Amino acid sequence: MKHSLHHFLKWCTVIVCLAVIWTFFCASVSADNFARFPSTVKITTHSLVVTTAASVMPVSVSGNSIKMRARALTKFDKSIQVDAAEQTVKSIHDIMQELENLEKDYIDTLQDRRSSYGLFALGEYDDDVENSETRYLAGLEWRIFNDGYYEAVRRDTKKILQTQLEFYQLRNDMKDRQLEEDLYNLFLVENFIHLAHYREKTTFLKQLLGKRTEQMAQGYTTELDVFDIRRQLKNAQNKFAFYRESSSRGVVADQLNTLNVLEFVKLKPVTTLIELAQSNSYNLKIQDNFIERSEFFPAWVDDIAVNINASYKQEFYEKERTILGIEVEIPLMLDTSRQSLVDTQKRIYKYQAKAIKYRLDQRVKKLFSFFNFQQRRLLGQQEDLELLFAKTQKNEKKEQFIIQQLADDPARNLDSITLNMIDARYEALQTRLKIYEIILKLMTLTQADSATALFEFPE
Repeated sequence: MKHSLHHFLKWCTVIVCLAVIWTFFCASVSADNFARFPSTVKITTHSLVVTTAASVMPVSVSGNSIKMRARALTKFDKSIQVDAAEQTVKSIHDIMQELENLEKDYIDTLQDRRSSYGLFALGEYDDDVENSETRYLAGLEWRIFNDGYYEAVRRDTKKILQTQLEFYQLRNDMKDRQLEEDLYNLFLVENFIHLAHYREKTTFLKQLLGKRTEQMAQGYTTELDVFDIRRQLKNAQNKFAFYRESSSRGVVADQLNTLNVLEFVKLKPVTTLIELAQSNSYNLKIQDNFIERSEFFPAWVDDIAVNINASYKQEFYEKERTILGIEVEIPLMLDTSRQSLVDTQKRIYKYQAKAIKYRLDQRVKKLFSFFNFQQRRLLGQQEDLELLFAKTQKNEKKEQFIIQQLADDPARNLDSITLNMIDARYEALQTRLKIYEIILKLMTLTQADSATALFEFPE
């Protein structure tokens, strides 16, 4: 019995010793591996980009700090900002401002003038050569209706309405052109973001490819893994080359500030935005102009002519006359269908206005819904980055204390997380641009002077 117990204890001691030796051996191999192949690739990126894998939070960071770090990673920094003074090309907004000033001066001048006040000087002279007699006429005539004062006021009023209509149509076209220009400038900013994205991704993948190639030579990874990294690098290089040759630009300070708070702002109620869009719509103002002009449909009263004259007249045979008179022309047939035509014409324009309001309602509601969707999407992307930061902490801890499990490589996980973080960050920046695009379209619909006019602020 004593011999068996001694034999058992001897074998237990041997097993424990072997286990201790194997543990130290594994630890030394892992440490050597980690020393040979660093866990994260230190990269120098474009100034726009906050370093991701190289500047992850330390292990002791709180959850709230991670949230703030993730939120900051989805914001634009001042490297994308440009000085407004550098934009020497006159924008459509500047052209519109000049047109509005000209329009105001033109309409004011047009309203203050009349093409005729209906008062005319009369003069006539005839010489009868054979009989050596003459006659002449000198006087004044006041044309009240038709060709006189009344008709002049009517013509000038129609001219004012016609001019206002032309300006409404011009403004409407210019607003569309301004939106197209704003969207084009936003497209240039998006190119800027894509360029920074693929610059950083290319830099990271180049160094990761070198790391994986060395690991494959040491037998720590497969040829398929290296092929996949090389494929991703080629794809990123092609896109980087494309955006490097494309036009791009930054944003001014006001736009930068707006872009960086888009996840917090709240639009005014949709009913308020619809009311703004309808009250400022040039298309609706055009219909009102048409309705007002309908009253100028020809009427029988337009053919009434009243002229008052006073003159001194000398006829042949030396007869002189001082004349005061009035001339009246009244049509004997009345146009009984005119009012029906005017009412029908007004109804047509009112139906058109109703359709315009209905479409404005749809467009505002669509943009309002899309704004809320993209805003929630941005918040979700910030949470995705929070998760990536948390995973980074976890894998750094595993790498530091060598507590990995079988088939679990913290160094490889950190590389994958870094790549995902680069993509997630730029996807969030593009979402900000999508939200800003919606704001530009809402500004065009509501004729708002600035983006802040669309937001609701707590009292």
